[in-house]
Amino acid sequence: NSKEGGSGGVFLVGTTNQTDPPSFTMHGGTISDNTAGASDGGGGGVYVGEKCSFTMDGGTISDGTGTRGAGVLVGLPGGVYNESTAARFVMNDGTISGNTANATTATVNAGGGGVFVQDNAEFTMNGGTITGNRAAGNGMGGGVATANEAKNDGGRFTMNGGTISNNSASCGGGVYSFSQNTVVLRGGFIVNNKAGMNGGGVYVSTPPYNIRIEKALVTGNTAEIMGGGIWSCPTGTVSLGTDSAVFGNTAKQAGDDLAFLSKESGY
Repeated sequence: NSKEGGSGGVFLVGTTNQTDPPSFTMHGGTISDNTAGASDGGGGGVYVGEKCSFTMDGGTISDGTGTRGAGVLVGLPGGVYNESTAARFVMNDGTISGNTANATTATVNAGGGGVFVQDNAEFTMNGGTITGNRAAGNGMGGGVATANEAKNDGGRFTMNGGTISNNSASCGGGVYSFSQNTVVLRGGFIVNNKAGMNGGGVYVSTPPYNIRIEKALVTGNTAEIMGGGIWSCPTGTVSLGTDSAVFGNTAKQAGDDLAFLSKESGY
């Protein structure tokens, strides 16, 4: 069913009036080599729909393919965030690796090689590793991508711990934020990710979209053009807390660690 993501592995969908919606807890094992078969190509390994929840305490989600959320897709385009009906994915441990989101056009609905979080949805990362994932072509967010086209409180991503490493994308090798006030990096490591253009570690889209980095470490990331560590598209907001650290990143043209440019720059 293309409307509901078309996951090739685990598919969680609730109904409007359901009082006990589906939930899934993964303690170990492997969800691997799955392909999203729907026309919108979402959730190659796992799809989590509204009112549903997936908790990852261990195991591996790997080698999935799709247009967005090749490893895990949480939520769908267009839903207004509602705490009581939001799709939820909680990662406490385990590994999401080797997934590839194949994006033929550069849109907010394409990308998220590891995890894609959209609109009425939230992803909380307490531990574990998201590594070696890719948003191919013009895709955004090799490790994690968020989107909130409604400009409300949706597309939530909270990183309390864990590691996002060795992922790649056109923009936002580690993390791509197209969300407003709902992407917060409170801890963890964003290391050794790569962008074919801008934002090797973190990419923040145009206003009013933003990201808040409180205690996370962003290091060892690279960008072919600008913002090896962090790139702010003209010009979203990046808030850096006193306990955050951004250093040791590389960009081939400018802004090894941080890049903020006006739109007139042409990038």
